[in-house]
Amino acid sequence: MATFVRVKNINPLGAVTVVLPDDGRRDVAAGEVIAVTPEQAGRPAQWRKPRDGDDLAFMEVRRGDDGEIAEVHDLGEGLLAQPDNWELVKPTADRKEND
Repeated sequence: MATFVRVKNINPLGAVTVVLPDDGRRDVAAGEVIAVTPEQAGRPAQWRKPRDGDDLAFMEVRRGDDGEIAEVHDLGEGLLAQPDNWELVKPTADRKEND
């Protein structure tokens, strides 16, 4: 059974067109909630500690007092990397994620 999370279109300008592997291309109306896989939902941008494989030439960085890179700005991925368009809908006690 596939696991899904719910995301909501919060774009103040209206519909957003998305292309989802299982659903194809479709318009999602402002305020509409859709179910997508965790991979499609992705994750929002965040500051985090650098990891092996980070391409630091293309990342915004914060340096510590010692001048070393302390944090990098990870731009995120998937729908949640677009904070002007999407927000994660938190599950409620009466609704399980796979309902």
